Amino acid sequence: CDVPGMRGRTITVSSAGKLFSLTGWRVAWALAPARLATAVASAHTNLTYSAPTPLQAGIAAALREEDGSFGGVAQLFGANFELLATALREHRGLTVCDAQGGYFLVADAGVPDIDFVRSLAAECGVVCTPMSVFYADQDQSESCTLVRFTICKSREHIQRACAALAGRRGRRERVAGT
Repeated sequence: CDVPGMRGRTITVSSAGKLFSLTGWRVAWALAPARLATAVASAHTNLTYSAPTPLQAGIAAALREEDGSFGGVAQLFGANFELLATALREHRGLTVCDAQGGYFLVADAGVPDIDFVRSLAAECGVVCTPMSVFYADQDQSESCTLVRFTICKSREHIQRACAALAGRRGRRERVAGT
């Protein structure tokens, strides 16, 4: 997005867990203009408790070797979004919220999110996150119908989830974790 003055007001945050599909590594970074980076650094000291040195060194090496394409991660996540969105619309009747990028797909289940999450997991083994877990207001969370699916997974993982949503899967397994 090329909005005048935006570069000076933007903090870009990234995570090795998402970028390199290293679930659990919990190593992230932020890029920002100096005045904003100072504020981020101050907040960071109060928000984190551990970033193991070997993991930091591993991520630094990966970033040094990266050519800027990040192995087609953006294309993979975009294609995963489209694949899962189609399955959710066609096989479950969900309304999928449009997105231009990111790690998650948000959909409106049309029923209370907690009920939907439980029934989907029981019925086909696909799991997602009820968005109400992010609400502080209990009244607001009880009326929430939005659910979140993770798309920062391998293509094969998303394909297994789509097959499960369509009722085509083998052994009972959890296929689309959040």
